[in-house]
Amino acid sequence: MKNNYEDNRDKFSFQYWVMRTTLQLMAYIPLRVGHILGDLLGLLAFHLPISRKSVSLENIQKSLGSKMTEAEVLKLNSMIYRHFGRVIFELPHILRIDIDNINNYFTVEGEEHLKRAFKNGKGVLALTGHIGNWELLAVALNILYGPIAAVARPSSNIAINRLMNDFRTRFGMEIIPKRHGMRRIIKALNQNKLVGVLLDQNVDWYEGEFVPFLGRMACANKGLALLALKSGTPVVPIFSIKQPDGKYKIHSTTIR
Repeated sequence: MKNNYEDNRDKFSFQYWVMRTTLQLMAYIPLRVGHILGDLLGLLAFHLPISRKSVSLENIQKSLGSKMTEAEVLKLNSMIYRHFGRVIFELPHILRIDIDNINNYFTVEGEEHLKRAFKNGKGVLALTGHIGNWELLAVALNILYGPIAAVARPSSNIAINRLMNDFRTRFGMEIIPKRHGMRRIIKALNQNKLVGVLLDQNVDWYEGEFVPFLGRMACANKGLALLALKSGTPVVPIFSIKQPDGKYKIHSTTIR
């Protein structure tokens, strides 16, 4: 008879292959069609009575409510759901994107800042966040400037974690766990790699510094800043910004 460990392993293995096969099939959906389907999925989710909608609506009202009408707040919240609906249909294209077709997905702005940072020979700390499509952004950076490394929090679901790591490492990207990953970050920087860090999430008071964010105070992780100061590694903010034609613009800049 199988023990609990073997049962769980089989369960997660089955989940993994179901999800992977589904995403492989979704990768054949043209991007424009995927955006239409994503809009519909997002609108459907927006009109369902789910708890996360009330959370996002409350956050918009707290941060921007004084500058927007109630109708504008609802419209913005609807746009957020439509965006994430599109993201669901964009993610499978990680299996199709490569150096030959990357221009179908991205344009690049401010590349000179990144190239200048690499000339220091100390690696690059890429400051980014959960904006646009950060998973596609990581793949694009790995194709254009890789191999890169990225700091990520592992998923609690073994199947999802395995699947995302398969996608992320397709072009040789190194995944560094968020906890206890400092030694690997320093090693990657010593190899003059770009190390991506998403820093737009609130952390506990003892891990960061309080800074104003969208009209409220948020505790921002200070690890990247301390590492940059100690190592002399340049920090380059990089974000993916959705364009009207459906592509993303990779926007790099400098910290002033």
